[in-house]
Amino acid sequence: MHKFIKYNKKNSTYLPLVLLLLFILLICGCDGKRNVHSPKIDSPWARFRKNERNAGLTSYNIPENGKVAWKFRTYHNVQSSPAIGKDGVIYVGSGDNRFYAINPDGTLKWKFRADARIMSSPAISADGAIYVGGDDGYIYALGTDGVLKWKKKFGIEIYSSPNIGKDGTVYFATIDGILWAVDKQGKEKWKFKTGNAIYSSPAIDEKRKTVYIASKDKHIYALNQYGKLKWKFKTGNEIFSSVTIDETGNIYSGSDDKHLYCLDGDGNLKWKFKTGGLIGSSPAIGKDGTVCFGSDDTYVYALSPAGKLKWKFKTGDEIYSSPVIDLSEKVVIGGQDGFIYCLKKGRLIWKIKTGDKIFSSPAVGPDGTVYIGSEDYYIYAIREAGGRDKGNRKITSKEMRK
Repeated sequence: MHKFIKYNKKNSTYLPLVLLLLFILLICGCDGKRNVHSPKIDSPWARFRKNERNAGLTSYNIPENGKVAWKFRTYHNVQSSPAIGKDGVIYVGSGDNRFYAINPDGTLKWKFRADARIMSSPAISADGAIYVGGDDGYIYALGTDGVLKWKKKFGIEIYSSPNIGKDGTVYFATIDGILWAVDKQGKEKWKFKTGNAIYSSPAIDEKRKTVYIASKDKHIYALNQYGKLKWKFKTGNEIFSSVTIDETGNIYSGSDDKHLYCLDGDGNLKWKFKTGGLIGSSPAIGKDGTVCFGSDDTYVYALSPAGKLKWKFKTGDEIYSSPVIDLSEKVVIGGQDGFIYCLKKGRLIWKIKTGDKIFSSPAVGPDGTVYIGSEDYYIYAIREAGGRDKGNRKITSKEMRK
């Protein structure tokens, strides 16, 4: 308990010191500790696969009976996966060379014209900056008002989605096989060259100060915070799936050799599970350790933490979208047959047809709304049936010319 200083002439010399102390406490916080970090943005879905571990787990309830609340039309295919800001604004790129900010009611907030297609998915930093890669090899850094902070060219196409460390470091990869680490102004901190193109997105294990990336050269790489190789693990074929990390530090990734791999933190194989097709889908990890992913054999799979099959569900075509899983084990994922599927413990509870194939992966807002893009040019918002239906939203030709 603090002792209060009673004001009188004898101790009046302490007053300036007391006032200074109170001023410092007000600036630095009630606990008296200086806040040396950027203000935190409490985003419900700040990046591809939700968090820095690419876990794809949401604490919000996916709808039990999904219905399209609205759909927003861009002018080309949407392979980018949405991110959601603190204020509920949805951020997503399109093949029409534009990056969109969409209000939660499906209306356009703003759009940014890039110099090439945006197939990468955005990431929102703690200070509110939005990073996304383009087909022109640039990383674009935008404010939440849509104003360009900076752009910088790092190579050829960027399909990899940026990930952001707790220190603000931005990690992403380019098609020429390089994993980059840059600061929030885009200044290079380090880069690491793999043996082939990288389409996957990096994963970060903050506890172990390790960054993981998978490459088309068949390898999964583990790098320390300075970009030095800790280990690499070779699979039987090219890798397009992004690495996922569970809470204990195990690493998961699919491969075009038709296997899903589980490695320990030292790069040793714990188990592998064979499917009937290539695995480009990135795994989601449930609260109980369930590992869920899709394969181009048309199935969605759920495995136990020990790598044993819990269930599988057959869709109508190949799957490249990555699933999201909630605490009740509902799973939502998109398919090449154009359907958005919602499964619960392997049983279909709803599906919604879009107009074309789905490469985009879902994001889930705090009210349970599922957002996902389609090759039919639309971004879909799916809510519990009975909720308010906002209808369709198409940007006008006049807006497009801006």
